[in-house]
Amino acid sequence: MILGTRGAILSLVATLAVVGIARADERDRALIDRVEVKASPIYGMARVRALVSATELKGARIPHDFKPALTVKIGGDKVAFVTGLSKNAEVEVEIVLVIATTDAFKETFEPIREILKTGLLDPLEKLGPRFRIAVIGYDSTTVGQKRLGTVAEARKALDGLVPEDLTSEVALATAVSNAVSIAAAAANRPKLVGAMTRPVVIVVSDGDGILPESRPDITAIGEAAAKGGVRVHGLGFSPGKHRRSLLTLGELAKTSGGTFRWVQEIEGWDVALDQLVDQLAHEYVVTALAPLAEVAGKRLAVSIESASGPLTAAPVSLKAPKCGKVECAGDAYCVRDVCIARRRSSGGGGVLRWILLVLGAAVVIGGSAMFVRSRRGPRRYPIKPAPLPSAVVTGYSVPVAAPAPAARPGGPVLIIMSGPETGRQVPLHHGFTLGKAPGSHLSLIQDGTASTNHAQITVDGATWTLTDLGSTNGTFANGSRVTSVALFHGMSLRVGSTDLRFWQA
Repeated sequence: MILGTRGAILSLVATLAVVGIARADERDRALIDRVEVKASPIYGMARVRALVSATELKGARIPHDFKPALTVKIGGDKVAFVTGLSKNAEVEVEIVLVIATTDAFKETFEPIREILKTGLLDPLEKLGPRFRIAVIGYDSTTVGQKRLGTVAEARKALDGLVPEDLTSEVALATAVSNAVSIAAAAANRPKLVGAMTRPVVIVVSDGDGILPESRPDITAIGEAAAKGGVRVHGLGFSPGKHRRSLLTLGELAKTSGGTFRWVQEIEGWDVALDQLVDQLAHEYVVTALAPLAEVAGKRLAVSIESASGPLTAAPVSLKAPKCGKVECAGDAYCVRDVCIARRRSSGGGGVLRWILLVLGAAVVIGGSAMFVRSRRGPRRYPIKPAPLPSAVVTGYSVPVAAPAPAARPGGPVLIIMSGPETGRQVPLHHGFTLGKAPGSHLSLIQDGTASTNHAQITVDGATWTLTDLGSTNGTFANGSRVTSVALFHGMSLRVGSTDLRFWQA
């Protein structure tokens, strides 16, 4: 059981207080884990995207049911935003698992290894290829992987670890330092274009073997991890029931911005790992738009409502927006990390110029009803099926596209932001279909990642809704994967690898 009794909590807190070390996870807290500022496909606008976590004292995620009440501010002003979960968004999690193989773990290592397979590696494998992992074991020396790979490769590396018979010197500091370097380096090389990375080090240890004179080294490792954006999460387990050595893991977690979970008995591992996997898969992804000129140097602040009251994360300074590694010069906007010059018609108009002219009205910072809806994040709405004939395609019953009725002048449109038809406006109507199927209202026949019947747009009153039809590669709204989401003016969409913008003048 993790921190299973009030007496256990008080005992550990008292031990930490004696040596003057601030406690890791001494209270519920929120943290801005990582921030990305990019030029967006809307000319003149920046996209600010942040990974935000919140945990209780005992390590549980806040809130448990993914209905977070968030407040987001840039430069002290509230802004509109969309919230998603990291497992559904373009987020790659880079994990280095550090495990003690010292003589102290000789009797308990085998059951711990099996628990790590079933409680950590198996769930991560089911979550998909965006979780990459490496395994490092340490006793007198360090062994294991030097780069991240698949979960299957990590499982093989874990099987190859053997606890030492007699440990004369403990290489914990070296193992964690190496793990931080591996995670940080991988975070700078995302596999998916435009993806955010989240580097993590997980340490399974009793924290023993660190001499008092070496404690500053542990603090320095934690601080270096924080500087590189790497969070160190400690899973403290002491076969010999020694508590004081757990301070090492607490210090690493505190200084790096990670979490610490104390597993008192073998039976407590399941709860600890369930919480950790939940934290890794369900971090909040917050996406907001702001004018390019009003981002650099401003501070991003996020607060989350919890049972214990508002949890406010330490503000983070925002950098100048870039498109990939460069700033888009002149009359250009950014799509998938590529600067694209705006096209103009010979008549001096052009859709993108029109976008610029109405941009000020498009993104209003404040309390319009449209933005109140967007602040609450993607929500599911009851969808009235389009009155179209049905056909079964790959197990889904989906509407077959009918001839599109004439669009209402001035009604909502999709603006194609990537590919050979960049800049084209496509008027919308109830039952609008997107996919490779013949007759789709927006044909994605040239998009190799789109499904036959990929998505559909419907309208109920004044609410337009985009629904994924069980596509293979997913449908995204403002960077977060969605099943069904209410559309609002200016929302960025991606269907397959086609970037779109919902525009409702």
